[in-house]
Amino acid sequence: MGKRIMVVDDESDVCFVLGKVLGEDGYVVVSSLLLQHFKRLDRKVKVCFLTAGELYYGVYSDIFASLPANRFIRKPTDNERLPNRIKDIIADYTM
Repeated sequence: MGKRIMVVDDESDVCFVLGKVLGEDGYVVVSSLLLQHFKRLDRKVKVCFLTAGELYYGVYSDIFASLPANRFIRKPTDNERLPNRIKDIIADYTM
């Protein structure tokens, strides 16, 4: 069984596409529209963000404060490079 990864986005079509791309790379993908709900289940979850917008740290300071800058991936991103970028982030977490 592949590594589990959760895709969280406020648009269901983005969750679907990312799930397909990462699933083809061997990930077991779970999608969600609400990160807060998932964080309540597991406060130690490893997180990276794929975002097209500006980050407003004040609004989400409880989430962003503990994350290094390399945990953010800017949209649009190349679907072929995305799995490797995620592998780099996971490897960085294990160091």
